[in-house]
Amino acid sequence: MKVNPNDAWNLVQVAFSMMYLELGDEGVRLYETACQLNPLYADRYLKYGANIYFEAGYIQQSLDMAKRVDPGTAWVDFPVYMAAAYYLLGDLKEMQNSWELFLHYFRQQISTSDASPQEALRWQKEINPYKGNTNLQAFWDYMDSLNGELKGFKEEVPQESQGQSVISHHGDFWEIEYKHHKVVLKDSKGLQDLRKLLLRPDEEFHCSELAGNGAIEEKGVEMFDNKAKTAYQKRIIEIQNAIMEAELMGNTHQTEQLHWEYEEVLDHVSKSSGLGHNARLTSGSVDKIRSAVTLRIKSCIKKISKEHAALGKHLSVSVKTGTFCSYQPEEKLRWTEE
Repeated sequence: MKVNPNDAWNLVQVAFSMMYLELGDEGVRLYETACQLNPLYADRYLKYGANIYFEAGYIQQSLDMAKRVDPGTAWVDFPVYMAAAYYLLGDLKEMQNSWELFLHYFRQQISTSDASPQEALRWQKEINPYKGNTNLQAFWDYMDSLNGELKGFKEEVPQESQGQSVISHHGDFWEIEYKHHKVVLKDSKGLQDLRKLLLRPDEEFHCSELAGNGAIEEKGVEMFDNKAKTAYQKRIIEIQNAIMEAELMGNTHQTEQLHWEYEEVLDHVSKSSGLGHNARLTSGSVDKIRSAVTLRIKSCIKKISKEHAALGKHLSVSVKTGTFCSYQPEEKLRWTEE
């Protein structure tokens, strides 16, 4: 990136690699930069963009891009990403069509004409070098439950009543009710994070706030007000982008100044979040906190998916993780606590 910061194709490849490293938002930023640098070739980058946006959590945008791609010009498992996107959006009919298209290409180009759906699914999992979690997981789990075979499956019929959405804590266990179905899970930090997000939809939490879980609230420390939080979030993103640009341009002095400002802002965020007046979050510390919080939330959602597929799918689409975490429900929904 330092050698070729204005090479659009180079940026697309780096962005695609970041997709596998759980750096989805950075991948999206680089991809969009590539399209701006070489707008005449933007359509040729769509197949990469569709996958990058999918792993960054922008499911609908990913699907919109994928629809403009001729699957025959993309990689064999490109239709799997479309199938997973349709699944996460609740369109099981189109999910089936995309899955069948994948099986066609797999049997034609990778295996044999009688290859089983289970073999195709196993191959798709093995060839993708994800460092950690992937938004394909919910779809993979669903397909595993069907042994990869969709023939004769019945589409889920939306219920007139969604039922209550309740999360409650009972000693060492949590009980979650969603769409008339309950699941009981052992207490974990990931569940504690989810509880905070679910009860305060559309509100953004810095990862450092979640890192301390309930300890902050128990001390009665006043959190950021929404206006201040929005301002800090905006400034942090601005500095991150400026650092990346300065590094790409080789401006060492500006990079050092920006890193200093970045750490000062994060230090203030730390103190304002009630993490102690001696706390100082360096950029490395924030990366560790972000990674830890993201991992435990996504691991929790994965466990939920095994016990309650519908809830797992809803959380996979609606919970955003990263430096700032939030619950942005895909449907009109209100959670209560008992």
